[in-house]
Parts: sequence; structure tokens; C-alpha cells
Amino acid sequence: MVVILHNMHRAAPRTLYSLSAAYQRGLPAGSYEVIVVDNGSDRPVQRAEVERFGPEFRLVTISSAEVSPVKAVNQTVQSSSGDLVGILFDGARMVSPGALAALHETTRLGDRGFVSLLGWHLGPDHQSRSISRGYNEQEEDRLLASVDWESNGYGLFTISSLETSNPAGWFGPVAESTCFATTRAVFEDLGGFDERFISPGGGLANHELLRRVANRHDVRLAIAIGEGTFHQLHGGVTTNSGTDRWSEFEAEYSLITGVAYSWPPIEPWWFGRVSPEASQWIGASVEVQQLALGNSELAAHARALESEASHQRAELEKSAEREERAREQLRNTESEVSRYRAELEKSSAALRAGAEREERAREQLERDRVEIDRLRQ
Repeated sequence: MVVILHNMHRAAPRTLYSLSAAYQRGLPAGSYEVIVVDNGSDRPVQRAEVERFGPEFRLVTISSAEVSPVKAVNQTVQSSSGDLVGILFDGARMVSPGALAALHETTRLGDRGFVSLLGWHLGPDHQSRSISRGYNEQEEDRLLASVDWESNGYGLFTISSLETSNPAGWFGPVAESTCFATTRAVFEDLGGFDERFISPGGGLANHELLRRVANRHDVRLAIAIGEGTFHQLHGGVTTNSGTDRWSEFEAEYSLITGVAYSWPPIEPWWFGRVSPEASQWIGASVEVQQLALGNSELAAHARALESEASHQRAELEKSAEREERAREQLRNTESEVSRYRAELEKSSAALRAGAEREERAREQLERDRVEIDRLRQ
């Protein structure tokens, strides 16, 4: 795992602890290495600050660092020796307890796997908005202390909000991957990150890499359900800044790729285990889909029963001697119809409620898109 730090002295210790064997579950100590890259911090990170988290940690200091970490990431991956390589592009992102085990599932996808985690922001909203409403480091410290995340990191899901790069959760669109793992062969075939992205923080380099992955039919893209990253305040150039740099980043993206920016057309595999804390983020869309399917089945059955009742009425008109027997059958059938109609009404009400939740989610997504459009302007 390659972790990039730049002036993250408050956030980095939490991030590094979340990558340590004391916190991570599902992988034995010594089965992975964490290479911490200090990409030109004003106060350089010291080796002891990194190595205290365990023997699997080591520090790499970039003496001639650039404002974009892209080149530092590529160089560090090239100098590493693992068959699997993982990138945590922003060292302010804590990870959930099963994150490394989920990323290690790349091995189950064969030699061409690429596993990504979705991202959350600590706090009530995307941090660029939360900050304007008074969210600060002290409030974030209080939130973290309230869930005892060091003992159960899944509690981070209860104090976070989805990032705008994956606003609909695990089953929705995804714009970028800030934490992923893949085989060394895939990373090299992709050419790593495009080093032409020289904007602070790498600009949209993550977005561009995910698009390349999505366009490769020989790479199996997967998203780990139930795990994620959690962004801390650290004064970052995009998420924690009041300055709109999207237009600058988008212009760089278009200049490099030759096309206008758009979200990548991902068709991922999903796998994982959803903890109780993470289950709230499954989303209303799945519930609505299930309700719609159940509603359709009930409606079809009701229509069939109504057709049968109509046929029986016709038989009553044709045969007086069977009238009483047919009427009894009709009453039974109509009772069955009423029961299914009642179930249908209940299901329809549930469907409407689910649809309302989905509409609220869509409205939130639209507000996020409007915000993005505003930031672009």
C-alpha cells in the first residue's frame, strides 16, 4: 500500500493507524507493506512517526517534490516489490477495518483484477459545504471520539456522508477511485497515473485513471461493499478549500485526454460483507427495485384472478343449474381477489414510500450536480 502525505500532521496518524495490523482485520501481520510517501511536507515527516505503527511501515521522503503527487506515486510503485499494489492517494483518508482484506480480494479476480473502495467524508456533508456551516477540526475530533473508531472502525460509517464522487453509494455512478488495489501487471499495463496531471493534489488524475480501467475489457473492475475510506479535514486543495478549482482541473483533463470531462461508464462486480453500521448506505434504490418487482407479481396475479372471475360470471349466465355452485366459487374467488388487492395496495404504498426516498436521494444527487456545475462556473 502506497500512502501519500503532504502537510497532514494531524490527519496522518489516524490514517496510518487504520492501516496497521492492530486495526485491520482479515490479513495477518506481515502479509502487507505500507509505504508512506512524504511528498514535500513543510515539516518533513520523521521515520519514527511512521515506523511506530508497526514493522510493515516504512517512510519514503521525496526531496524534490512536485505539487502533484502523481509522479511520486508512480515512482514508489515502481520501486516496490509486491505482486499486488495498492494506492491510498490521499493520506488524510482513514479506512475501514476490512479495507485491506477487501483490496486483497484482487487475487480472487485473477491476474486482471482492480478493486476499489468508495469514499465518505467525516461530518454531516461534503466537507467543502460542512466547513461553511461551522464544521472544523474540533468538531471532527469530537465526532471521532463519539464512536470509539479505534476499537470498531465501522462506526465511521455512522458519522460520515457520501462523497460527491460516489453520491448514490455502492450501486450508483462513481467518478474516481482514491483507494484501490490491482496487480502489478495491470498497473504497469495501464501505465500508472498520467504524469501530465501537474495540478495541486493531482487534479483529476484519479478520475482519468478510473476511466482507463473502465474502458479496458481485459480488466475486471470490482467495488468492495461494506468497506470505505473516510476523509479528514486537512486543508486540502479541493475538498477543504473555499476556492473553486474545478474549472482549472477540468481544463487540464480536457487538454490531456482530448475530450471533455465526463463520468466513467463503470460496470463493476460487487462483493463484500456489510456491517450493521454500513448497511444504512445500501440505499433506497435497492428497496424500491424489490418493491416494484413484488408489486408487479401481485398485480399480475390479481389480473389473473379477475379474469377467472369474469369467466365464471359468464358460465353462470349460460347454466342456471350450476348457478349456485358457480356463485359460491365466485365468492371465494372475489374474496381471494380482495385479499390480493389489499396486499397490492400495501405493496403500492410501500413502493410509493420507497420511490419518495429514491426521489429525495435523486434530489440530493441533483443538488450535488448543481453544486458541481456552480463550482465549474
